[in-house]
Amino acid sequence: MAMAWTNAFLQATKRHVSPQTRRQSLRRRVVAMAFRGFADLDPEARVILAGRPTTDGIRTIQERGARDILACCEDAEVLRTIRSAFGDPGTCGNDLGVRVWEGKLLELPPYMGSADAVVFQDEFEGEDELRKEALARAGFLLKPGGRIVLMNSSYRDHPAVPLKPEELERLVETLPLQLEGMEEHEASRIAVLRQPDLFMLAGGPVKMQGTVVTGFGRGSKQMGVPTANLSPEEVGEAASKLPKGVYFGWAVLQDAQGQGGEVHKMVMNVGKRPTFVDGDGITVEVHILHPFQQDFYGQCVQVAIVSFLRPEVKFQSIQELISRIQTDVGVARIMLEEPKLQEFKTMLQYMPS
Repeated sequence: MAMAWTNAFLQATKRHVSPQTRRQSLRRRVVAMAFRGFADLDPEARVILAGRPTTDGIRTIQERGARDILACCEDAEVLRTIRSAFGDPGTCGNDLGVRVWEGKLLELPPYMGSADAVVFQDEFEGEDELRKEALARAGFLLKPGGRIVLMNSSYRDHPAVPLKPEELERLVETLPLQLEGMEEHEASRIAVLRQPDLFMLAGGPVKMQGTVVTGFGRGSKQMGVPTANLSPEEVGEAASKLPKGVYFGWAVLQDAQGQGGEVHKMVMNVGKRPTFVDGDGITVEVHILHPFQQDFYGQCVQVAIVSFLRPEVKFQSIQELISRIQTDVGVARIMLEEPKLQEFKTMLQYMPS
């Protein structure tokens, strides 16, 4: 994305307008610049504004073509100002317009996605782990290929906001996000992160295989999602090279003679199960999207991991985790119909046992 500022404009603005007008103008310029590369936004696109959304920012986004905008903020007064400026879009959730939601982005219900862009306006603070969780949750709300925009038009008033390239790269290195571009000029900092199309792994697909061992028994009993736990001794080294989180791709189950059968879609979790308190170490759990008639402990499962869906996070309840798992499975099922991902099924046909 091309990012360039016009110094003459900024200098002229300083000389001829009041501080308040200058701040409003600067905010509009910041939003306009951040969205300049969003050529794919159309009237149906959904944009979520978090932090301290402003009427100027919303109007600028509308000028870029988007009409479905959700302002998410904990400050009721800010939301009243937005409601007063843009009115009520109606009670039907499908009506396009400017809506408001009082609360934190981390608490935003999933049904209020999926968004083409999530914008943190004038607020992105806290420790690295909190920022990482905020980005992870924002990613939950994005469509494949969607963007996250971090912007601050007065960062001298917010010295805790770090938007240096190396800090951002460190922040997103374990997230399914890519730093697309960033800009800093005088009192403004902007960074644009993009979720890869089809969630594809940046380094290409990863192959892995392991023997199915006994797990904690939660997959079927508590969550209705049976999983095959792969032997840590066999897949531990390969799994340790992957960021903890949820992946999807293809799987094949070998029979008792070591012969591979039909290749099926799969969702896989690599992590430490932070929602639960039992057990230590990394586990690799594979949910094959096929109704097997019996358990297959002791048999070998081969997988081709093609996409990184989301990082591992701690959910507040088992029900929230179950809801997210169901979403993960649904997304994987749909994404794996894409011809580009279908091609990777052949990786397992030639994978040695």
